[in-house]
Amino acid sequence: SDFTDGTDKFAIDFGAATLALAFAELTVAADATTAADTVISKGTEYLMTVTGVAYGNIQADDFVLVDTIA
Repeated sequence: SDFTDGTDKFAIDFGAATLALAFAELTVAADATTAADTVISKGTEYLMTVTGVAYGNIQADDFVLVDTIA
C-alpha cells in the first residue's frame, strides 16, 4: 500500500451534501481474511480494499468529496 495516513485522501461522490453525511454511508472494516487490510463499502456495494492499512487508521478526515477537489 502506498496510502499514508494523514497525507493521502480518498475521493468519494455519493451526492451527499457534506463529507460527514457521505462518510456515514460507508462501512470501514478489517478484511475478513487479512486483518492488516481494510475493506471499504457502501451498503452491499464493495468499493475498495486498502492493503496494509488497519481499519482503525481510516477515519472521515481521510476522505474528501469529489466536488471539493480543485
